[in-house]
Amino acid sequence: DSSLVRRAFRALTAESGVSQEKSRRRRLISLRVSRKARSRRERAAGAVASDAHAASFVAIVWRTDDMTDPIKLWANKKERQQYDDFANLFALIKTVEKLEKAYVNSAVPSAEYESACGELITKYKTLRNTLSDTVPDVSHFMATYAMHCASARHRLQVGLPATIEHRVNNPADRSSSSAVSVAECVHHYIGAMDTIKLNMVAKDQVAPCLSDLLVSLYKVPQLPADFKGKAVAQQWLERLEKMRASDELGDDEVRQLLFDVENSYNAFMQLLGGKDGGG
Repeated sequence: DSSLVRRAFRALTAESGVSQEKSRRRRLISLRVSRKARSRRERAAGAVASDAHAASFVAIVWRTDDMTDPIKLWANKKERQQYDDFANLFALIKTVEKLEKAYVNSAVPSAEYESACGELITKYKTLRNTLSDTVPDVSHFMATYAMHCASARHRLQVGLPATIEHRVNNPADRSSSSAVSVAECVHHYIGAMDTIKLNMVAKDQVAPCLSDLLVSLYKVPQLPADFKGKAVAQQWLERLEKMRASDELGDDEVRQLLFDVENSYNAFMQLLGGKDGGG
């Protein structure tokens, strides 16, 4: 009868309403999940973009709303190699920073620190030669990628492990072995002056000579910690650090550099009780 029909209709209507409500809830849940997934993908894409140079093998960005269309940051092998070099430099700077902190906190023995730091500095110099056209200096690179690594910046600019830079002269070290250090230092002085006089004044020609000279100066136990020749060599290395490998010093700079190196050599010989070197 009509009452049964009405009850049946109400039951069907109620069931339909429940079904619609369930369907609506499922759509809402699905939408929320989709939004969360998209948010996670966006955060991941942002992280990838910010760390592209630390992990270039995953360096991708997204361009469509559904974030399913990855784009590589490089267009050819040359650009990919550049990103790989950036990643290596980024990782190297971070490693030097950690090593410096470990040494300061006495978490690594001096001998192991000196060996590891020297190796990292050598790798850095190799990378700098490779990236000389795109990375003017390490400070510029660190500023570009928001790297707060003051200890690493100083260590790489000095180009010497802290154990050598701050080595304390011990009278017991002034033995026959110091004669080898003195001879090595004289060799590097003469080599640097000859290089300049032969007008080999590009960065990749002058910098290695000055770097070798500076390292050898720190190895001579007779020299005082404030020997001016160390500061002179360091200042010129810092100036060269801002140049590209193929850049050459100007005439005035060449004249000043030769003057500084000759004066440093004369002061070195006088401190050791030798004759005036004269250059």
